[in-house]
Amino acid sequence: MGCFSMFSSRRGCDCSRANTDNPDPRNFTIVSAKEVGKWLVAKIRYPNCSNFAGMKLLVFRDVTITELSGRKSIDPHFDEKGFAPFARFEPTEAGHAAALLLVRKHA
Repeated sequence: MGCFSMFSSRRGCDCSRANTDNPDPRNFTIVSAKEVGKWLVAKIRYPNCSNFAGMKLLVFRDVTITELSGRKSIDPHFDEKGFAPFARFEPTEAGHAAALLLVRKHA
């Protein structure tokens, strides 16, 4: 997994806003991402979110690193309409191992 901080969406964001527990889908940095078959495991930091230091570990189906890095908005919440993750895991080493286990089983 490599560092993808160059794909930060901070252009034009208001970083002076107070932290909340609800991440701003337009204010994020892709920290790392790994493609496994049709799956993508991505660690994304939302600087305005306070839990887990703003880190989210998301699993996407049928999304490439290129497609993810080109997005101006990534909402980590599940949504029946539009772009949404397939799964979310605790952003820890154990959560990352579980996410990789899931995608490798279904790759």
